[in-house]
Amino acid sequence: MRHPLIVLCIVGSLTAGRTCLEAADDGHALAAYLALTSTPIGLVGPEPPEVEGLGRGPRLTLRYGHLGSAFEEEDDVHAPALSLGLAAGRGHATVTLSRPIFCDNGHCEDSAWVVGLGWSGSLWRGRVESARGPELSIGIAPSLGTYWATEEGLDPQLLSGHVGVPLAATLGRGTRWMFYAIPGAGWGQIRYDGDTLSGLRATVGGGLAIVNPGGVGFNLGVQKVLMEGGRTQLGVGISWQGRGRTRGERAASHAAAPGFSG
Repeated sequence: MRHPLIVLCIVGSLTAGRTCLEAADDGHALAAYLALTSTPIGLVGPEPPEVEGLGRGPRLTLRYGHLGSAFEEEDDVHAPALSLGLAAGRGHATVTLSRPIFCDNGHCEDSAWVVGLGWSGSLWRGRVESARGPELSIGIAPSLGTYWATEEGLDPQLLSGHVGVPLAATLGRGTRWMFYAIPGAGWGQIRYDGDTLSGLRATVGGGLAIVNPGGVGFNLGVQKVLMEGGRTQLGVGISWQGRGRTRGERAASHAAAPGFSG
């Protein structure tokens, strides 16, 4: 059984309408917090927005997230993860797989898998004052996540859904420096012993992403599911972005094709 204290909190919330976090509003807030911080959106960390002009090929990212437990100061969760992104419509769809390591007073175990599916695209892009100014962008990033235990025990089933609104400022012509923030809101659900409990929580994240012209990138970000007494998640990632063709290059190729008429 992973984290007996978490299971006791869930049982208490489901049976008595009470939580184990002194500052939690109710069992629904606890359910949302636990589900969101046990699935990729709150466990692995924020995914930076897509950098315009660097191609639309596949993107492979090695990621790591660290989250302290909201229940005990000595508890930590380490989440190594692998993400694969593919061009989808006007954005990228990303699948994330993680085998988190839960540590309780020095005792660590990895008895669960975490999977997430998300999409991120741009709603608006523009530059400040001149062509040399920073590029600003506003996007949309919906995602789903799930957690399931690989060993029989008292672990609950966890599901999450989240929508973020990435806000970014990108500097540079060769190597791109992106500063971003992602306010959002998430839904989390816990299923335990035939009972279901779910709730909503606001989230906020952000960080710095650096991408060179060859498509190699580095990301440092933080993410927080907003609840008094909750912990802040820290995430890092190293990525490789395949060149592919940009939207402008595809449009130019289409326009040059025989028989094309505007």
